[in-house]
Amino acid sequence: PAKRLNGDDGRNIFLSHWNWQLEYFQKHLTNVQVNTCHDDDESSLSNLLYVKTTKPSHSNHDISDDAPEQQQQQQIYTISLQSDEYRDIRMTYLHFGKHAQIFRCTCYPRSDMPILGMGMMQFAGGQRNVAILDFQPLLSSHGENEEVDDDINNESMERQSEYISKLLEIRSSYPSFQQPMSNRHFDPNEQRYFTANPFIGKWSETAKNDQDVGINNTDRKDDTLLWQELQTIHQECVQTHVEMTQATRQDCQHNEEQHQRILRLHSEYDTFVAAKEPASQLLGSAFGKDVAHQLVHQVIFPLSSRKSE
Repeated sequence: PAKRLNGDDGRNIFLSHWNWQLEYFQKHLTNVQVNTCHDDDESSLSNLLYVKTTKPSHSNHDISDDAPEQQQQQQIYTISLQSDEYRDIRMTYLHFGKHAQIFRCTCYPRSDMPILGMGMMQFAGGQRNVAILDFQPLLSSHGENEEVDDDINNESMERQSEYISKLLEIRSSYPSFQQPMSNRHFDPNEQRYFTANPFIGKWSETAKNDQDVGINNTDRKDDTLLWQELQTIHQECVQTHVEMTQATRQDCQHNEEQHQRILRLHSEYDTFVAAKEPASQLLGSAFGKDVAHQLVHQVIFPLSSRKSE
């Protein structure tokens, strides 16, 4: 169920990405269904899946307080799906009018294969555009008093390497999306859940701002071509990840012990990445600190161990 989010300008920059991905999952995944809430307060959690507020737009024009032009809707909408291949698929759309739009998705396989993580962002009406897509590797983790067969770990590492090799193969065709990762949110020692070479693209729709987002004007492509490339990259990454996850699913163990191990790995991922979540400040400004914390640690990263803080 895709919900159209209408901002103050009526434009949903990443709606075509959202709709294509949802339709692809529904067509190609097995037994796709909406995840139900298993929180102690199910009603409260359900209310966080769609949050909306209206705030003044801070226009420089002298317009009366009740003028529609000064009101800006700020919305965040999340759906959670599951299938035989994926334990959880979290799709979130943040629409803060011309200030910011963000489409993000995290797909957690039912095995210890890399997580499909992506974020597409536009700020200030196109003055800054950022996209990152990666097959995020999971770290080996042993719980207390738990032993994991070395053969299982070796097989897991081999399969994760296959994902990364395929990602690099796709990435080689798109030089504009081979930019370095910023250390702003994750310093080099904290990039454990990213491959060494994720898809990263940064560009401005106003040429004079290119240096501010890290683009060399001499290598700059037309905006339309960059958006088209992003659409193609997005589709290739999703299709590849789904196909590889389906191909490896039969080789992975499916028992309660393995299930608990995967949950722990995913919880460690959620806890670590949620603590560094770049959108936290944006969400706090829009909805308040408490709601922002709930959104990050209960909705976007639901297995975060910090959800009760």
